[in-house]
Amino acid sequence: MKRILGVFMTVFLAIGISRASSGVKLTCNAIYPETSLITKGVIEFANKVKEYTKGSVVIEVKAGGVLGYKGPELLGIVKDGIIPMSDILMGVVQDSEKVFGIPSLPRLVLTYEDALNLYNSLKPFYEKAAEKWNQKILYVAPWPPTGLFTKEEVKNIADFKNLKVRVYNRELEKLFGLLSAQPILLSWKDVPDAVKEGKVNAVLTTATMGGEIKLWEQQFKYFIPLHLDFPLNMVTINLAIWNGLSQDQRAAIEKAAKEIQAKLWEASKMDNAEGIKGLITRGVIINMGGGVTSESRHGIKLMAESGVLLTGLDKNFQMSLDITAKRVVEDFLSTLEKDIADLLRSYMASTKR
Repeated sequence: MKRILGVFMTVFLAIGISRASSGVKLTCNAIYPETSLITKGVIEFANKVKEYTKGSVVIEVKAGGVLGYKGPELLGIVKDGIIPMSDILMGVVQDSEKVFGIPSLPRLVLTYEDALNLYNSLKPFYEKAAEKWNQKILYVAPWPPTGLFTKEEVKNIADFKNLKVRVYNRELEKLFGLLSAQPILLSWKDVPDAVKEGKVNAVLTTATMGGEIKLWEQQFKYFIPLHLDFPLNMVTINLAIWNGLSQDQRAAIEKAAKEIQAKLWEASKMDNAEGIKGLITRGVIINMGGGVTSESRHGIKLMAESGVLLTGLDKNFQMSLDITAKRVVEDFLSTLEKDIADLLRSYMASTKR
């Protein structure tokens, strides 16, 4: 009862301030650094909201995880009104709501176009899940496709054996377990320390985020663009607070959200291309599996400079990876509600995944 009363008072006070002062100030939790693609998007979204609402809604972005919330608990934190808004990596909260794990399924989508098409097909299910957790999804943006930083060259699938790999969701944990690696589930906030302390010797992340913490300085000399997933990040708001806003305020926020979502889907492509080029400049070797040669390095450099999405993994390497990934996907499908599982099976058939 005491907890319920506390939550009620949190929501009541938030709405009360907006009525009393004709404006409202909302805190938005952001896990990643201000320089990251996703957090830069949240900050620009906040600026647009302030502009479009003529200052009647002000969003204060708390970046870099300074509020102390790492991820798995975020649906509950926003649901209870402890923080009114947050960015949330979907795959991190799949233990709370299974449907949010779909964007993290390995090798299910291989291009931005496929990622967007699948998101649009699943959007009603995402919205329903968010509403169940007393929140509204304002917008969704993709991270660039993930790759693997390693200290030693990975020439074939067998080289994954015993690698201590940082992963960020359950399905990737399963995948690397099947590949005989030693997956370690870590939020981004915990990665720098894990790297410095030697707890991991391989890091699964995007090219840009690896560059953010200068992994090459810790002897991570190789990067494999595995394209395991295009992780989706959503920004949500507590539903009671949302409903307490005026119709004009909600319309202005939705306008800002629509604009920033479209911009971030395009920005993600550029972020990926610039991230790869940045790694090459720093001397990181882009490894497509199957062994690195001077000829392959030159070809990859030319492709990276032209902004081409690097999808051409070594044929045998890719075949082994896809076979293992499909096992993870099939296991996940068996846990979904029938209508969602049927939709995914139809998608997989149409894309030959």
